[in-house]
Amino acid sequence: MLIGAMLLGAVGALVARHFYGWPIVPDEDSCPIERPGPADVIMLGDSLVEGHCWKADHPELVVLNRGRAANTTTDVYNRLDELLVRHPKVIVLLVGANDIDRGWTVPEIAAEYRKVVAKLAPVARLVLVTVPPCSHPNCSAEEKSRIVPLNREIARIAQANNARLIDLYGAIATPDGEMPHALSFDGLHLNAAGYAKWNELLAPVWPRPPSER
Repeated sequence: MLIGAMLLGAVGALVARHFYGWPIVPDEDSCPIERPGPADVIMLGDSLVEGHCWKADHPELVVLNRGRAANTTTDVYNRLDELLVRHPKVIVLLVGANDIDRGWTVPEIAAEYRKVVAKLAPVARLVLVTVPPCSHPNCSAEEKSRIVPLNREIARIAQANNARLIDLYGAIATPDGEMPHALSFDGLHLNAAGYAKWNELLAPVWPRPPSER
């Protein structure tokens, strides 16, 4: 079952990369080598997380990129045990866009999201990130209409679990709820400027590096 799930995840990631035009950027080729031991921060979620070299932004910290293309909230939940053995201090979670793409309702997504948070909140400082807007041609009007209601649910979940909320959607969406062209190369995934904006929002939640402790 595990091998089957891994194969399905790999196939889904390749399909997502081809379908949405997301470039394959192997972490081991573009980022410093991942350091062993307890993690300062785990970046967790889907391709929006996977597509950036977080380690390079914080070289003094042990930062793990555990974004996986095409992941839903259920996929993330099924990966949690392998992550928690790294005893992270902070977990930053961005997931939900692929759930919308699969046709799940907001209550269905929120229920799965709560399962993820319930497992993470007791073991690490949790940072929840709202789902950003989508202007990709494959994002239908109906799919876009579920983003804001889902983000309201994420805000409620953050408040109920004493988690920090980072409103990425609110920080970057245009007045009509679209992804700004300047922050994305395809209307869905962030470019360098988009990640720079996200990094600005995350600045207060990063742990202090060892040299400052």
